[in-house]
Amino acid sequence: MAWEPQKNYAERREARATRLRDRADKAEAASEAAHAGVKAIADRIPLGQPILVGHHSEGRARRDQDKIHRGMQKTVELSRKAEHLHSRANAAERNAAISSDDPEAIEKLEAKLLLVRAERARWRLIAAAMRKKAPEKRVEELRKLEPFSSEELKTLRFSGDVSYMTKNLGAEERRIQARMTELRERAQAPAPESVELNGIAITEEDNRVRMTFPGKPEQRVRIDLKSSGFRFARSLGVWQRHASTQAWHHAKRIAGEGPPWTTK
Repeated sequence: MAWEPQKNYAERREARATRLRDRADKAEAASEAAHAGVKAIADRIPLGQPILVGHHSEGRARRDQDKIHRGMQKTVELSRKAEHLHSRANAAERNAAISSDDPEAIEKLEAKLLLVRAERARWRLIAAAMRKKAPEKRVEELRKLEPFSSEELKTLRFSGDVSYMTKNLGAEERRIQARMTELRERAQAPAPESVELNGIAITEEDNRVRMTFPGKPEQRVRIDLKSSGFRFARSLGVWQRHASTQAWHHAKRIAGEGPPWTTK
């Protein structure tokens, strides 16, 4: 059956951000709980009270001191983890990258291609203006194109060749076209048949190449999987990455190396 982008792409993207925020909230709550525990211990100790060496309270005082130290470390670590997760959630919500899972990916790429072509045409005109030998003539030609700021005009007036911009945009145009071609071909092509190598099932579902191991792969295999772009999906119990010819190549290569797979 030909691959079709899942229709709930937007919902899954939103769900990812929600999961990250939930994890951030839990980390924040744990950080606050750890801080409360530290405060409860510290409140029992009189302000400025030193450890009384040789006194019967010395052992308890040192244990309390150790608990306070470890509690503060945990508070800071959890607080940083919460901040990192909130940052990832924000990035997930703001992410403007066009995913292959998006059912509107081709339409969005077409719109992006038009913008890149327009920007490339603009920089061709700028490059032509920059070829004027007289700085005043350059400024005159540049003003005709669009209202550059004084700083931009100053930079362009004394800069050299800017044709690298048209070259970069041309490369981006070719990249977008190639990706559109790939998506169209994948939409028409039937999904590769599932295979099993050395007890490892390799399948393609939901635009993912998935590897199902009989147990937890040993460390060397996990390192190879990650370096090959695979990530463990705990909810499915599989290692997976976006479907592609390269994904199938690496999956078969890793599976073909044979056991042992599970850690001892």
